[in-house]
Amino acid sequence: FLSTKKSVVTVMHHRPALLALAPVLFGTILQLAHAGRNDDARRRILHGQGFRTRPQGFLQVASVGDLVGPKVPWTEKGVRHLSPREVFSQTVSTMENIDKATPPECSRRFGAAMVSAMRADQVDLCRRAGGEQGSAVLCHKRVPFDIPRYTCSMRNVMISKVGTEAVGCTPTSDLSQVVNQNGVVERTLFGQGSKYGSLRLVDSLQCSTHVDHPVLFQMPWDLNNFYEWYGDWVTLWETMILMQWHPDDVEVYLLHPLPESRPYKKVFDEAWSRAFSAKGVRWGSQEQLFGDGVCFSHVVGVPHGGLSTFTFSGGRSGASADCPSSSMMASSLFLRGLFPQAVDKSGSSMAQTTKRVTLLLRKGGSRAFDNDADTEMSLRSVLPASWTLERFRPETLSMSEQLAVAARTEVLVGTHGAGLTFALFLPPKARLVEVYCGDRGMGNGHYRSLEGMAEPATSEGSGHSEGRFHFSIQSAYGCAIDTNIVRKAIAAYEQGL
Repeated sequence: FLSTKKSVVTVMHHRPALLALAPVLFGTILQLAHAGRNDDARRRILHGQGFRTRPQGFLQVASVGDLVGPKVPWTEKGVRHLSPREVFSQTVSTMENIDKATPPECSRRFGAAMVSAMRADQVDLCRRAGGEQGSAVLCHKRVPFDIPRYTCSMRNVMISKVGTEAVGCTPTSDLSQVVNQNGVVERTLFGQGSKYGSLRLVDSLQCSTHVDHPVLFQMPWDLNNFYEWYGDWVTLWETMILMQWHPDDVEVYLLHPLPESRPYKKVFDEAWSRAFSAKGVRWGSQEQLFGDGVCFSHVVGVPHGGLSTFTFSGGRSGASADCPSSSMMASSLFLRGLFPQAVDKSGSSMAQTTKRVTLLLRKGGSRAFDNDADTEMSLRSVLPASWTLERFRPETLSMSEQLAVAARTEVLVGTHGAGLTFALFLPPKARLVEVYCGDRGMGNGHYRSLEGMAEPATSEGSGHSEGRFHFSIQSAYGCAIDTNIVRKAIAAYEQGL
């Protein structure tokens, strides 16, 4: 089985579980009716105790002991037969099930409650005044967030290299407010970053190109850094959830220079292409994408990923380390599903028979280990008999191979850096050992937050994520590991703490 941090999916070629689900649901309804207004009893029924499996379409959701929340195993052979739409649908179900065991405050900040609140909080910028041919522009506001954050939806508009035109709608007072708040995407499409300076109202839309299917417009943040890029990915995933769109129905416009002639210089380019293979992905400058004008039936701007679910509210300092996020878990599962693990000649996924410590290595720089060989030797000296060690250099592997390495890791060890983003793809209750050295001290809590947000058990039991799932090593001289800390991480995993 391959697992994403507490999120693992079993995928089959058919959907018999849908038929089997009916009596389960009926039985649950009867139990809830019997429980009446007893909240504790209703919660036990919904969340389950002991071990229980619950079919969810392709998903089989399991809870073990007091650890409530879905564990979704999937076969890598099976996922190859699914379209991006089907993989995405399963991640939506996964988010909903994870969220049942998420503390309400965490759900409100970056879970299902956050999505529901955004969907309900609509800010009209230009209300449709006439028939269906008129334009309509509205934005969904995200609260709480560090800055005014909107996901803006525009119907029947024309976007060109100079801005956005609308017809047959009445501007509201909120239009100037949103324009002045300078969200990166709004500023570019219909704000002060466009030549129009705002949404331009016209008598008719004059364009030779019409796009009738849904379109997502995104401005990538940083394609050279996995951590920063993931801000784009989770924000894209959340936008599709918000709009209730599926990737097979959507075309993506990325405002970014065209890729070089070599295909997929960065694996992140391939992630977009795989996710939206049905309608496709367009890359380019604003002039290349829109020219003198393209009319869209429905286009939605994806909020800028530079500030996202895992970086707002002190995420880069570790402030989110004790709050699990169903949207982070489900969005990582979606990426994992687009890059199935390699299978052997028999068609089976490569099985894992031992527990594993994975040593993440850097090519160089101030945060590379002083001596990779010595570091490896030190780690081997503390491995229990049933454990093995794997060296991991992500830049030498495909995205499928990189994610597969993370999926078979119980303890990930590495220095502070973007490679620790693979914490999102570790198995349930895996541990992360982070070495702070060079130009990064323990005040940089990027990966403490990621580890905590990706692990539903973070909020359970005594203590916090630090010392339970995330283990810090402050290397005073150079970059070296502390084997005592690694021992503690392995012991914590073995004991299921």
